[in-house]
Amino acid sequence: MTCPLLRPAEQSSLNYFASAWCALENMLLAATAEGLGAVFHIPVADEPAKIKEIVNAPADYEFICLLTIGYPAENAFLPRQKEINIGERIHTDVW
Repeated sequence: MTCPLLRPAEQSSLNYFASAWCALENMLLAATAEGLGAVFHIPVADEPAKIKEIVNAPADYEFICLLTIGYPAENAFLPRQKEINIGERIHTDVW
């Protein structure tokens, strides 16, 4: 099995991955706005083959990411977000 993400022939061959992930970012934002929980996962190791088997996908299909969406449990664990000082992160006219 080839893995174009790990061994791209050239930089532009990654465009379809980037396009999918940009679309997923918008789905994550939309789901959150609707009060839904969502998780993005990139299949690794033998996961792509197992997923193909579970959903009976053609051999030439490639699963580059998975998105699960649902209503969060009332007692769901919510990790504490790291606080970021934007003033320390934004730089003007410097590298």
